[in-house]
Amino acid sequence: MPAAATNAANSAATAANAANSAAAKAVDAATAAYAAAAADAAATTAAATTANAATTAATNANSIVNKVNNAISPIVFSI
Repeated sequence: MPAAATNAANSAATAANAANSAAAKAVDAATAAYAAAAADAAATTAAATTANAATTAATNANSIVNKVNNAISPIVFSI
């Protein structure tokens, strides 16, 4: 193979390697972004679940307080 053809083939191979490396870096960046988004979604879901549980607990506690108040109200007002 003449030197010019060898140089051209080497240049093409170098360019192909650079493009492959850039593509691999882009895939890595996209994978990291996806992982970050998934982690954020999981954290958001966990926060929402915790908030819902706290709201339910507060609602239940309020219901108990209301029941106690309703039970003792007639007694308090009859004294």
